Amino acid sequence: MVGTLPYFPKISFFLNAVKQEGIQFQPDIPYDKRLHLNRMVIPGSNGLINLSIPILGGRNTKAKMGEVLIDNRYHWQRDHFRSISSVYGRSPYFVFYGDELKGLYETPVQALIQWNLLCLEWFLRKLRCSEKLTVKKISAEDFVASSEAQILNFGEIKCREYPQVFQSEIGFQSEVSALDALLNIGTPNALKILGLDI
Repeated sequence: MVGTLPYFPKISFFLNAVKQEGIQFQPDIPYDKRLHLNRMVIPGSNGLINLSIPILGGRNTKAKMGEVLIDNRYHWQRDHFRSISSVYGRSPYFVFYGDELKGLYETPVQALIQWNLLCLEWFLRKLRCSEKLTVKKISAEDFVASSEAQILNFGEIKCREYPQVFQSEIGFQSEVSALDALLNIGTPNALKILGLDI
């Protein structure tokens, strides 16, 4: 699958990616605010929570994806981890991943693509499927030459239901970050939900 790298991608990202031969991304394509590459979605007690990373130049930046810089004047990493801790503190598997997630959110980063890649690689390591679903950067020529090029955020696919922290309050939410599955049901079951148990 060829395209861009979202921030802790949605479940449908993996359900789409597993049909392809890994994840390939091209950093030289223009940044497109419609793809929400600086936003992850988690389900809270009152509905969906959008965690957005502030970027230099704002939503209308004209930079290429690989050149988009994070506006670190804001304490977004601290705030995002606090939101994640608040939502998943009662989830069954937060105790196993919370400390590592905290460490991830304390990692200094400048570029959005650097952060999104760090998150994706961390997630794949926790799922123990880095070899099943490889991530690599491709050239602009390969991107243009690919007749099957797709943008990774396209193609919403419904996933199977699994227990979520606030399911009794807001119902099951399928179009959320795949981090939700990891923290709610752990590695083996998350692999099944994401279609990676092959």
